Amino acid sequence: SSYTTTITTSTLPGLPTLLVLGVSSQSFTVVVGTGANHDMFPYEISYSTNSDFHNNVTTSGISAGLLLGESTTFWGLGSNTTYYVRARALWNSGGSSLLVGASGYTAVLSTVTYPVAPELFVTVSSTNSLTLILSSGNNAGGSYNVQLSTNSVFSGGASVVSATGTLSGGATTFG
Repeated sequence: SSYTTTITTSTLPGLPTLLVLGVSSQSFTVVVGTGANHDMFPYEISYSTNSDFHNNVTTSGISAGLLLGESTTFWGLGSNTTYYVRARALWNSGGSSLLVGASGYTAVLSTVTYPVAPELFVTVSSTNSLTLILSSGNNAGGSYNVQLSTNSVFSGGASVVSATGTLSGGATTFG
């Protein structure tokens, strides 16, 4: 009797490319490009607030349904926060694990989500001074620039007072 065996060869995936397409106060969008790959391999994206990816790591895209060249948006992130992102192509070998034969990780990119407007409360302290209470809102930190003016266009002979500093919940009195 005779047996026939079909042998096929597959090329393991190479390093994909990674590009940040857009950033908002609570999200960012990345696209994982094919790089030197000729096939549309599935991919995995990891992001973290730590550049070494040892803590606070979220991994997405371990699926044959997400293919190189498609964009992915991550939502619900903290505002004014630095995130580190990396990606790798997975090998769709037909086996039980897409991680076997996966490419290495791309170079780590970093992006900062935009800050949201801080909260500002104003009270009249006296006939010639105001007290401002500025809080960071949902921001992880940052700095501020506050301007007060005697008219709405901040020009034309208006008296303008300006202050810049570290964002905190403390009160500042102008007068």
